[in-house]
Amino acid sequence: MATILLDHCIKESARAGASLLLISGERGIYRRAHAVDAGPTLEARLTPTSIEPGPPPLTARRGTAEDWFACASLYQSEPVRFVRRADFFRQSFQHAHRETWVIDWEGSPAAYVVLSRHWGTSREDRRRVVAEYAGWRAALAEGLPALFEAGGYEQIELAVPTHDGELAGIFARRGLGLRPGTLEDHTIRLLDVNRLMRRLGPYVAARLPRSQARGLSFLQEEDGCIFRLGDQKVALSLAQSAALVVGGPEAPEVPGELGRVLASLFPVPFPMPGMNYV
Repeated sequence: MATILLDHCIKESARAGASLLLISGERGIYRRAHAVDAGPTLEARLTPTSIEPGPPPLTARRGTAEDWFACASLYQSEPVRFVRRADFFRQSFQHAHRETWVIDWEGSPAAYVVLSRHWGTSREDRRRVVAEYAGWRAALAEGLPALFEAGGYEQIELAVPTHDGELAGIFARRGLGLRPGTLEDHTIRLLDVNRLMRRLGPYVAARLPRSQARGLSFLQEEDGCIFRLGDQKVALSLAQSAALVVGGPEAPEVPGELGRVLASLFPVPFPMPGMNYV
């Protein structure tokens, strides 16, 4: 039954026009359907003493329904994000499993952090996972001590997408150990590489000279994809193709000029599931 439901989800998502499918889970059934660990991150487990507090004007407080517009504005400034309607943020504050914290700089919202509990843990458990963040990176990092104090937390697990070099750099300079990983508790299935690359036309144009972009082509077949540049080509499985496109441990090394061109495009930055997680 689970296999039938997954196959139906994949087909319906493709029919609806999706190019990638984000799956909540890492079960073998998803991997047999060509989903892979992907979305490279840098991870850390934080404690109240992991980072020095910022200047006194930084404070942390629980977000309220009145903060939805400020949080939506901060999220819109993110270069890699989901498309969300205003009602999405208004309703997100009602989710019981999440805790939204606003970090204020001199009384004005500079960043927000959404925390979740591990499934199966009680509200009394003082460990949390960062599901989503947005805003000024210095405020995010230096506001963590205020968040720990205000929330009474013992540990916060954080995953920074590798494309967020600013926040990763702040933590690295402060001696915080970051280890490589991928989107936790999620796998990604490539649905239609042709459609994806058409939609990423402006992204490709910004990354490749026109002469190279014109010579590059993509073809998805039933069980794999063909990447071609002139007379060079490589055939990859759907799992390898997803890992190449989004970044993951199964991504193959493609040789020659084709490999150099693909390395200029991939991995494509991918947003954290965050509040879009269902």
